[in-house]
Amino acid sequence: MKKTIFLLSLMSILFLTVFGQRPKIVEYIERNSDVRIIQKACIDSLIKKYLSQEEEKDETKTFGRFGYRVQVFSSNNQRVAKKKSEEVRNKLRTAFPGIGVYRTFRSPFWKVRVGSFNSREDAQAFCKRIKRKFPELSRTSYVVRERRKK
Repeated sequence: MKKTIFLLSLMSILFLTVFGQRPKIVEYIERNSDVRIIQKACIDSLIKKYLSQEEEKDETKTFGRFGYRVQVFSSNNQRVAKKKSEEVRNKLRTAFPGIGVYRTFRSPFWKVRVGSFNSREDAQAFCKRIKRKFPELSRTSYVVRERRKK
């Protein structure tokens, strides 16, 4: 039974590997040999659809130029960081409704960042506003540089 499952797994991995490279293989064979591949048109359309979806995924991963944000919270204390970052985010969203507030988790840190500024000076000015309005965040608030999505 274990051998059968292993063989089926191995065959499916090989099939997926070959299927993922199928368009390149088909082009190579058609250019360099007399072999003709006959398949239904729906298979070609499925391959094209799959490839276009992969291109869309790649486009969403691209990043534009650098920008600046104000980091107001960062903690790796897993017991309280998630809840505390949520509280800080809600507090800032209420205080600055027109400014984006971004809460992220990049293991092991929960972070809250505010704004999307083109210059460091704009971000520093906003950081001062945050420190005046929320003195409890003044110790942990500073400007960070990061790539922004297009």
